[in-house]
Amino acid sequence: WQEVHQLVHDDIDANIISCCSRGNLLFCGRTDAVISVWNLEHLQEQGQLKGHKRSVLCLKSALYPATPNGDPEEFLFSSSSDNTIKIWNLSAFECVCTITGHPGDIYSICLLDYLLCIGCQDTSMKVVDLKKVFKNIYEANQKHIVVPIQDTFAETLKAHHGYVYSLYISKGTHIISASGDEKIMVWNVNDFVDDEEAKERHTLVSKAGHYVPIQLKDTESEAELVINTKAGAVFDVISDDKFIYSAAQNGSVQVWDLETGLLRRVLTGHSDQVLALTQSKNHIISSSSDGVLKVWTKSNFYCTQTLEIGNDDRLAVLAAAGDSQPIFFSCFGNCVRIWALGDSGSEEIQPANIEVPKSPIRPLRVPALSRKSSIGSSLILAMRDPLICALRTFVSLKTICGNERYRDDCFDGAKFLWKLFEQYGFQAQLIEGAPGKNPLVFARLGHDPKLPTVTVYGHYDVFPVKKAEWSSDPFTLTGKNGYLYGRGTSDDKGPILAILFAAADLQADGALPVNLSFVIEGEEEATSAGFVDAMRDNIHWFKDTDVILLSNSVWLGENKPCLHYGLRGLLKINVTIKGPAKNLHSGVDGGAVNEPMIDLINLFAGLIDVDGRVNIEGFYENIEELSEEEKKLYEGLDFDIEAYKSSLGVSKLLSEDPRELLMKRWRYPTLSIHSVGYKNQQASASIIPAMVTGMISVRIVPNQTAEEVFEHIRKHLLEKFQLFNSSNHVEVELVSSGDWWLGDPQGKFFKAAEESLESVWKQKVIYSREGGTIPITNRLEKMLNAPAIHLPIGQSTDACHLHDERIRVENLMKGKHVVSEFFCRLGTQSDNQ
Repeated sequence: WQEVHQLVHDDIDANIISCCSRGNLLFCGRTDAVISVWNLEHLQEQGQLKGHKRSVLCLKSALYPATPNGDPEEFLFSSSSDNTIKIWNLSAFECVCTITGHPGDIYSICLLDYLLCIGCQDTSMKVVDLKKVFKNIYEANQKHIVVPIQDTFAETLKAHHGYVYSLYISKGTHIISASGDEKIMVWNVNDFVDDEEAKERHTLVSKAGHYVPIQLKDTESEAELVINTKAGAVFDVISDDKFIYSAAQNGSVQVWDLETGLLRRVLTGHSDQVLALTQSKNHIISSSSDGVLKVWTKSNFYCTQTLEIGNDDRLAVLAAAGDSQPIFFSCFGNCVRIWALGDSGSEEIQPANIEVPKSPIRPLRVPALSRKSSIGSSLILAMRDPLICALRTFVSLKTICGNERYRDDCFDGAKFLWKLFEQYGFQAQLIEGAPGKNPLVFARLGHDPKLPTVTVYGHYDVFPVKKAEWSSDPFTLTGKNGYLYGRGTSDDKGPILAILFAAADLQADGALPVNLSFVIEGEEEATSAGFVDAMRDNIHWFKDTDVILLSNSVWLGENKPCLHYGLRGLLKINVTIKGPAKNLHSGVDGGAVNEPMIDLINLFAGLIDVDGRVNIEGFYENIEELSEEEKKLYEGLDFDIEAYKSSLGVSKLLSEDPRELLMKRWRYPTLSIHSVGYKNQQASASIIPAMVTGMISVRIVPNQTAEEVFEHIRKHLLEKFQLFNSSNHVEVELVSSGDWWLGDPQGKFFKAAEESLESVWKQKVIYSREGGTIPITNRLEKMLNAPAIHLPIGQSTDACHLHDERIRVENLMKGKHVVSEFFCRLGTQSDNQ
């Protein structure tokens, strides 16, 4: 078992001190009086419940029909140090009732049918009749009511002589209480509820359809069992069919026989007081002020694992997922850690240091889940999917190209993919790249001439990192708030594995309807050195390719899936001004010569006007006309002008019209100036450099050629420089170039991808272009004589090339299913031809 994810709220000073789960929701009570609501389907915060004035000490949830003949509704009960209990209707996420008048903090609550038991600071236990409460709510016909506790009493139990820290329901008939007086007490509800009423206390109304308060016996109620732990305060208590487990102040977990109250075991190992307990089918989990979790087996009470969760005295609370799922939550500070165990009849979790998954796994379906769905259907269990296990290993390999320090890591990354392909039935091989460069990985599965052939392109190399800028280790896959953080998660390791495992799942089911080829390179982040030669020399791997699939980009926004049908091309140009034979001193020679830096700045000045238009003759020639079909593709795009400005940190854009702005970014050429400097540049106000170089880039668009655009720029710069009458010399060099690409959104492959996206995401797909350049796209189309399609998996905020790169778990898992659907639709197209 292992930690699979973290949920972290923003306020680091608001500690979580209580939590409970209900279906696909997790509720966390905080010291700032807020209840955070986490959606476990998406692993993200869904909202907050606000109403308490002080710390939220305890949370419980239950299903009740709150009105006569009404359907059951879900309610959350919260207690606080503000002396109140609040009842929240989870259908509307609104507080419907506040119970007031408690004489102090309310440390614990539990629910048994229509009884609400309250553990109080005044050492008493109060039993509230929820029938009275729901009757008042129903009859008041108001959104929220306040009910004094004296109007809801069913019983007050005064037996403890210390704070009642914990309450637990056992066998559906007993309440177990634990207190600071060292005692545990077991109460039989039938001892203080009238026998006849006990039969119907689980119903809101009588057989006649009337609210009937719970009737109490006249005799004073007494505990059925009293246990003196002699281990200091008891902070938490839980039970199963055989035992009571107590969290003791002396640092032990005590195990008591449920029927006799005799001590059976004392579990030692914590070095400070034990604060919380929870359980799964086969384990007891304890947390302590010593900052660790311990897992104990129920079969022999051995400690099987110790995990550090914090190093200070903040409270660590625990909660089980329920539904017999092997999942529990630990809360410490502002962080919830989700732990998955393999002890409930489910598949054992892969260890964190796996090399590759052991065997083909059937597809993990990700349906549209309702809020009431079992937590077992959520993305928490998807965190144990072989795809994510493999990604954990893949991310740990520091495959940074262009740096000799990471040559071995890059080779290990290529070998990892090679072995993974072979494990899932592919024929695979490492192909040598350019001398001194990283190898490529070629793989093939299927040679059936009756099936369509898909060639998949990707890259295993990643962009360099500055570890100091990251909030976690960039080479350790870290799950947080529904995202997986790590270098390469989105660009391009995550998408590569999503496609591979989509194929593996279909192959395991005997239902792979296409032939598949993969080409994965290790030099994409540099210049793809050796790629073309390796492809040309091994073109037989990609025989009969019908379509090329790339997933090396991201969505336009956050919420709507998209397909990219166009990319701009790229020219990198250096402009160099050469002057004196050596650097000069501004205090000695300033004013005597034409300075190269001033010439370069004057040369660049005026290249672009204040509206962003490039002032070079011929720069906008040969641009493809905007068709009516393309105009329609710009309608309804997932693009927010204000959000875009905010993300850039600017107050004004060159256009405030979304469609016009996106066209500027996607379908029109642009020129950017990146740097102006000189060799061995020093921070000195005295040096006049003898030679300076400026770097510019140009993005070209369909129907333009790199050669023609470069010639327009070179001619403009040379002619302008001649007007300076300078003694210096200018050189204009085309450093590199990459072609633009334009796909066919009306073609059958795009339509198959569109249908696949809509099937999985249940919403309309956006067609968009990208302003960036992926030169490989055009090269592959020419070499394989097949059209390409860009199917992005990640979101626009994935921070590719930046610190804290990430991919959303939902996007990764659904991305795998989109690819599966895409392959199946291609197979169907082939059958229909």
